[in-house]
Amino acid sequence: SDVYKRQIYYSGDTERTRRLIKATNDLFRAVGIDFAGDAQYPLPTALAGFYFLQLFLDSVFTTVVVVIAVLGVLLVYMLLVTNSEERQFEVAMIRAQGMSKSQLLHLLVTQALAFVIPGIAIAISLLLLVNAIVEIVLEGFTKAPPRTDRIPAAAIIVAVLLGVLVPIIANWSPVRAAMSTSLRDALDIYRQKNNETIVTTVRLAELGLEPWQVFLGVFLTIAGFVIFYIIPLSFIFNNLYLFFLMMDLILLTMLFGLCLLSYSLQGILQKGVLWLMLWGPEVKLSTMIKRNFQSHKDRNALTFMMFNISVSAVVFAGVLFTLLAGSLSETVRIFNGADLTVQSINIDIPLEKDRLESILGEAKAEGTIEAFAFSTFALRDYTQSYRNEQVSGVTTIQARSLRVTGVDERLQDAIFPSFVLYAETDNEYSYTQNQGKDDIVRSMYASIPFINNTVIDEDVPIVFTGYPENVTIPDVSAKYQSVIPCIMSITAKDILGVGAGSSGILSYQYRLSSQRIINSLYLFQPRALATKVAGFAGISSLPFGFTSGNLLAPIPLVERILRSNDTDFKYAASSETTLTPGFDWDVKYQKVYIKLRPGLSTTERSDFANYIPVSYTHLRAHETPEHLVCRLLLEKKKKKY
Repeated sequence: SDVYKRQIYYSGDTERTRRLIKATNDLFRAVGIDFAGDAQYPLPTALAGFYFLQLFLDSVFTTVVVVIAVLGVLLVYMLLVTNSEERQFEVAMIRAQGMSKSQLLHLLVTQALAFVIPGIAIAISLLLLVNAIVEIVLEGFTKAPPRTDRIPAAAIIVAVLLGVLVPIIANWSPVRAAMSTSLRDALDIYRQKNNETIVTTVRLAELGLEPWQVFLGVFLTIAGFVIFYIIPLSFIFNNLYLFFLMMDLILLTMLFGLCLLSYSLQGILQKGVLWLMLWGPEVKLSTMIKRNFQSHKDRNALTFMMFNISVSAVVFAGVLFTLLAGSLSETVRIFNGADLTVQSINIDIPLEKDRLESILGEAKAEGTIEAFAFSTFALRDYTQSYRNEQVSGVTTIQARSLRVTGVDERLQDAIFPSFVLYAETDNEYSYTQNQGKDDIVRSMYASIPFINNTVIDEDVPIVFTGYPENVTIPDVSAKYQSVIPCIMSITAKDILGVGAGSSGILSYQYRLSSQRIINSLYLFQPRALATKVAGFAGISSLPFGFTSGNLLAPIPLVERILRSNDTDFKYAASSETTLTPGFDWDVKYQKVYIKLRPGLSTTERSDFANYIPVSYTHLRAHETPEHLVCRLLLEKKKKKY
């Protein structure tokens, strides 16, 4: 039902994955485990792209709640201190009339609760009202029914606990001060606490540690525990929310530390402001104002601290949201790669290259777009592929999985040049400049490296192959006359021991109609090692993301790998060496990157996005501001027979 589906999509990432796995298991138990198909969930896949945004927002708002709680404690404390000082004579008279300290304590606590309970009720009511308004506004974007009456229980519990505990904690010190004051001092209306001198005798054996020493020791212990335990555990268990939260709390602690340092400058600053404000005859008031400062020293200090924390919190939140907006913008550009990206979400429904070439060619001639380029599905996605592609160094044993993808020679014409960063290039080749960058992709098409120009004699006998006598032996001689140029992540240098200009081994396994699995080997040579390539987010400088990256190669060479049986059994073709039924003989295109003409308005961008072939249905366009990216996920309309 729609309600059940919404419950799945509204749940957290872990819970959503668990429910989808359960739903998939139930589905295949119903249709049969041997059903020739798989389950796909495009919407959860799209939601996964917002995971990091959710993490950032969760950590930012958690930090904001902490700041608000601290400010609330200080504010309530100041109000209660002021109230207790103003009512000190009244409290003393009540005590003089016979009220015990316990009864007076109950009276003060009841007074605090008289503020707390209505405050919590009003806050929860406002929370429900604001949540309802936000839900109704979001309905216009999501088209999902608003959930005006549903607020997570954790939010209400945290709000109630803060509303109850903050006044109690803040009320503790004023109540204690009012209860500990003697009747004589409390009834003296001319008494000023700041003018008193108090002498306390403490035995050396009972002196112990100073409060600041205890605080420093506890703080350093907590800081060490967070740095050496919590942060490493967040990496081990891939809990990015915990990692971002710890980073925000560390930054927040630094801000509080700066506030405490500025606290020591309060006296100097207030004297400086007073000196600037008093002129001429008003200078005579300086002594009186300074005495007033001294009388309200503690209260002024709290006010100054609240001001510092408020300003630092505003700056902190502003910086975080600016960072979030910038990182989100850059992440979208990196993932999409170009102004407009058209993507097929299923290899069985690839992009129609010829049709798109025609449409985009006309748009380019009209001046709507400047360039476009295609990329293919990875080799592992094709029918005959047996397992993921593997790459390794020539001298290394361990192989790593990597997505081998074909790219158009016009790729760097279409993608964002600011996100094409090559850390190392092969100096044996010369490169043309494209938007201020070396055009490595066009170089891979223009110059394919050859081992030598000698044609290997087909009649040279092979002494030992390892294959049984009754099995057709693959012919490997032709493949080793040329090397596949490619672009890889810079981390290949450390993981595989392969640098720009050196060679590695690409292993591709495919099925034959006889159910044999052939492991076909190719030599590859990185033309460049990159830290970033727009449109291929897996290519980065992070070692742990290497296996989720891509090996970018010219499309004809990727097609040659896809047709490995034609090369392996070139001179021994037979029925047993054909590919498994339903194989893919030609490459299939997954994405086309489109660079729009600068200066197009949002309306023109949207009109062009909607102009993309009407032969595609289930069109979903994600419109963003002009400097960001539009992305279309397309599915081809199935023909009815």
